[in-house]
Amino acid sequence: MRGRVEMLEPSAWRRVLDVNLTGAFLLARRSCRGCGRGARRILAVASISAHVGTAEDRLQRLEVGLIGFAKSLAEEVRAPVSR
Repeated sequence: MRGRVEMLEPSAWRRVLDVNLTGAFLLARRSCRGCGRGARRILAVASISAHVGTAEDRLQRLEVGLIGFAKSLAEEVRAPVSR
């Protein structure tokens, strides 16, 4: 999704957020539910644009969010479970 911020419709922005970030959250939530401690793998894939700033590229910003979410999730499942 490329284009200038002032031209982007909020509904288009929300759709991309839902597919890319909310989708990853829901998948991780479902995958982690009921899992015991031990080996687990969830793979988050983002393009190089997540690490390189380019003008008018909203997907790049979403991929940065996906990478941040994946890193946070890795720490969460690594930490001891508090009961």
